[in-house]
Amino acid sequence: MTLKEKKDKKKVLADISVNKEVVPFAYSVDIQGSGRSQRAGTISKAAYEYFSEDNELLINHIFHRDEVPDEVHIGDWFDCDDIYEANGYELNGCTLSLDGNGESHRIKMNEMELKNLGVKLIKKIQTIEK
Repeated sequence: MTLKEKKDKKKVLADISVNKEVVPFAYSVDIQGSGRSQRAGTISKAAYEYFSEDNELLINHIFHRDEVPDEVHIGDWFDCDDIYEANGYELNGCTLSLDGNGESHRIKMNEMELKNLGVKLIKKIQTIEK
């Protein structure tokens, strides 16, 4: 990235930040890349006992639709979300594109590029607890 490209990207990020003194612009925002999906759902005690000691059996059931007895059936992994569901892109695995005001910018979403642009990264660990 050239010094001019770095300054242009920093200016775009500053312009779209929440700042009452900045004249608003209309930008198109697009994120592409790889990511993850997390889900948590309720299962019966019978299902827990059936799968708790055989992780491969559970994986084959929820990801590959292997048949199990009806009383322990959970279903596809994407249907198990009555407690929690989150989807997102991975840092280092996606690109942010900003288009508008006669400009077009592509920002690789990785720590080095973001830090070079003056973005402060805060990492948080997420857990599911009762």
